[in-house]
Amino acid sequence: MHRGSKTRENMRHRLKDKNNKDNLDKYRHTRNIVTSTIRKARRQCWEDFCSNLPPKINSKQLWSFIAKVKGRPPPSNPPFIVNGNIITEANEKANVLLKHYVKTSSDEGFSQEFIEQKQTFQNTLIHSLRKINITHI
Repeated sequence: MHRGSKTRENMRHRLKDKNNKDNLDKYRHTRNIVTSTIRKARRQCWEDFCSNLPPKINSKQLWSFIAKVKGRPPPSNPPFIVNGNIITEANEKANVLLKHYVKTSSDEGFSQEFIEQKQTFQNTLIHSLRKINITHI
């Protein structure tokens, strides 16, 4: 499979360098063969998978395999690095984010005048939203 993809890319580069009918035909032919081969391999993989399914399959396993066959990458859940410490647990990540947003959303570091203007704006916004019957923002 890898060799076919490499050949396809070589043909694409050749077409890009020297755009003529012969190179276009060769590229299209190679591209079609590679695409067909990939589709056949996916179909065969799916048929093999389905033929080996247990009577009761875990739906997570099934959908993970479907996503893999369709070429979708698995969901990413990267670790956080905070002060040189690697954090992988979801609840620890949530706490790190909470501390960060509490710190950045606080009034600390702002002048009293700015804080008062901010509070006035927020109160005006809340009052306006209540007038049009929106209670949650």
